[in-house]
Amino acid sequence: MLDPNVSLSSAEVQLVQRLRRHPQLADQLQSLLELADTDPRTVASIDEIEEPLIQRLRQVGNRTLQSFATGLEADQGERLRAEQPRARVKKKAPDVV
Repeated sequence: MLDPNVSLSSAEVQLVQRLRRHPQLADQLQSLLELADTDPRTVASIDEIEEPLIQRLRQVGNRTLQSFATGLEADQGERLRAEQPRARVKKKAPDVV
């Protein structure tokens, strides 16, 4: 819980605002922080933390790339419609063998 007498820096406020725009990413980062807060006395070896850490980092990377690609695709679609309003998107017909 935050101490009400402690104010957040502008960088911390900006981080919170950005995490609110990306709630899935916030959840995954929360999961990473839980690993970071693991009491070292409860872990037999570093391997117990390494594999889950790597998996969660990959998930964060994949989620970030998916989000970026979705935004990029939408932006390009809007740009194409603005430049060429008569353009149509068609699915490719599968090759018949």
